[in-house]
Amino acid sequence: MEQLLDLKIAEDREKWKQHELQMSKFDQRLMAIGARWGSQSEDAFRNGLAAILKEIPDIEVIHVDEHDDQGIVFGYPEEIELDIIIKNGLLIIVEMKSATDKSDVYRFEYI
Repeated sequence: MEQLLDLKIAEDREKWKQHELQMSKFDQRLMAIGARWGSQSEDAFRNGLAAILKEIPDIEVIHVDEHDDQGIVFGYPEEIELDIIIKNGLLIIVEMKSATDKSDVYRFEYI
């Protein structure tokens, strides 16, 4: 009886290991999907807002994505992404995002 119980415990441990491995893989896939959906929804939001703004007379919307090789903005080379609105020659730099947090505001203010 004791041997059967030990065997059953060993089988259950193996099942738990397999379950944990499957859950880990599932978690990785879910995070990848979330990251992809997040970036795609951000692009969709930006494109939608830009399309609405472009309908206003005398407004031009430009999305700039450049690499700052010299590190002028952050002090080290980094990708710089800006949304620019031009109205009657007035240049307005904006950040079009579907959601923001404090670090985004600080970073935008710094740039």
